[in-house]
Amino acid sequence: MLVGRSSTEILYVMRTGYAWRYLPVGFPPWQTVYSHFQRWNRRGVTERILTELREQVRLAHDRHSAAPAGDHRFPVGAGRGHRAS
Repeated sequence: MLVGRSSTEILYVMRTGYAWRYLPVGFPPWQTVYSHFQRWNRRGVTERILTELREQVRLAHDRHSAAPAGDHRFPVGAGRGHRAS
């Protein structure tokens, strides 16, 4: 799924949170990378990447891959503001 040089740069920005205009020296012009990102977004590629990463994290933590991401601060059956006994 990740083909071409721009995938590295797109993932770099997604991981670091840097602005497109501050890509490191040696990367293609930011406009080129951003254009590829926009194309990925329209095609749903970025969402598929994030979905796959979420599933890998769940599996790494022995959670079922189909389990919804939720608030894990409270044990099942314990309401907010109440401690589980």
